[in-house]
Amino acid sequence: MLNVSRSQADRYQRFAALSDSVGEAVVAIAGLSAAQRIDVDFLEREFIPALGLNDESLREQPSELSASFGKGLHIWQYPSQLAPYLAWLSRNASGVRPSWKSAAAGAACSSWLRSG
Repeated sequence: MLNVSRSQADRYQRFAALSDSVGEAVVAIAGLSAAQRIDVDFLEREFIPALGLNDESLREQPSELSASFGKGLHIWQYPSQLAPYLAWLSRNASGVRPSWKSAAAGAACSSWLRSG
């Protein structure tokens, strides 16, 4: 039982430290131009990695993204998958305000929709 509590406390501390990253991501998303919001290449290669990527199960992540692992939002989705989705949202989902319970990508998408 003690190991479970320690593990939960460690996990809480790890993700509690992300609160600044969420605020920074919201500001960064709000600062994107309309052209940047639909530029899939920019989103995939620059913007999403800058938000920070997951550092667990790294065998599933492309090694060229290693500078972004374990930073920022810890986004699990591949930038090559998330970028077209975010660009699509920018073009097609104006006025949509989804409710996300908890997830880095959910926080990013929700902020994305609010700032568009």
